[in-house]
Amino acid sequence: METKGQIELCIGETLPHTFLVVKSLPMNCDLLLGQDWLVRFGYQFQIPSLGITLPAYSETVVRVPTAEQGNRLVEAEELQDNIFCALSVVECKDSSFLCLVANLNSTHVTLKKFPRAQALPKLSGRFQDATSKGSHVRNQILQAQLRLAHIKEGGRRNQANLCRICGCI
Repeated sequence: METKGQIELCIGETLPHTFLVVKSLPMNCDLLLGQDWLVRFGYQFQIPSLGITLPAYSETVVRVPTAEQGNRLVEAEELQDNIFCALSVVECKDSSFLCLVANLNSTHVTLKKFPRAQALPKLSGRFQDATSKGSHVRNQILQAQLRLAHIKEGGRRNQANLCRICGCI
């Protein structure tokens, strides 16, 4: 691309950055953000087929590619050594779904095995009224304990360490 000049701009709440001005951009784009801008302001794009980098001792919401559509169940499982996927109901749309993945390793790890979405189980029976005061307290307790409840018993020590690092306990 032939450069016509440069200009200093702020995008949103960012600091000023120098951009190059060109006559035309590919694919009818109005603006292309370069790697220098993305790195400077902390953006990171990851391509699932190449693996997704999970920081050490982290919980990361991962966009998982899928051919499924609609609401699906993701089972809790250990995807790789000390990499856990949370049990969750996800919405599959636009060829992907979001899923919580915990890395209990002391180093960054590249996630190469992804969780699979499956059909929701059929429910039967009666649902309890969750609007009563007793249910509200119960729900608060459940939410407080649910954060890393998907980690199996052998990972409890790592879970406690992770919670100390994150400030949960």
